[in-house]
Amino acid sequence: MMLFKDPISNCQLYLITYKVGLFQRRHYFFLHSECIPGKYGDVCDRDCPINCKGVCHKNSGFCRDCVFGKWGDTCTQDCSRICQGCYQSGSCKDCSRGRYEQSCELFCPTHCTNDGCERETGSCFDCEPGKHGVKCDLDCSSTCKDLLCEKDTGFCSECTDGMHGYQCNKTCPDGCGSNKCRRHDGACEGRTHEETDENNNITAIAALTTVATVCLVAAVISVVCIFVIINVFNPLIEGSLPPTPG
Repeated sequence: MMLFKDPISNCQLYLITYKVGLFQRRHYFFLHSECIPGKYGDVCDRDCPINCKGVCHKNSGFCRDCVFGKWGDTCTQDCSRICQGCYQSGSCKDCSRGRYEQSCELFCPTHCTNDGCERETGSCFDCEPGKHGVKCDLDCSSTCKDLLCEKDTGFCSECTDGMHGYQCNKTCPDGCGSNKCRRHDGACEGRTHEETDENNNITAIAALTTVATVCLVAAVISVVCIFVIINVFNPLIEGSLPPTPG
């Protein structure tokens, strides 16, 4: 099959070749004709509507597709502002941000992050802090740290001090140091109060031992000093005294 433009008119001509009998012979026939892009009419002498995208129907001049933002047979009507582009029938190809439903007439739920939701169902892509659920209409637990929880389950990302559990609705055991425990099993993080007290006692005993050792060393040194003084200076003192009368 071959395609070429009629040098006289604006028509496009489709031709075919085939064999006749046993001989390699070519015969050309007009299969049908179309206009070149931008033209229509019996002799392709009329211009397609300006907002047609590409070609229009040869007989009616109706557009086969419209440029972005237009719809209708001749693409003269504007797409709705709530659409992001529309089909030739006028229905939205996609919705503007914050809209959903086939006609894009409904607003996305209030607490969807950045007003983003699925076109068919209105389900939020993600929720604002403090909210969860398909349409972000449920509150995260007040014991979730920074009110952050998972969109689908409502499970807290982290718990406030003193709480544990997936929804942070359980109290940490008594005696947890800094009042903190692991979210999934409630085990204390760091040292318990008892461990802290024991460590404090050990520290105090060690300090007292050190002080006692220093004092004992000081006492020994004092005794040695006294002994030295007595043994060194006592003979000198006795030699300087006058002899006792007989």
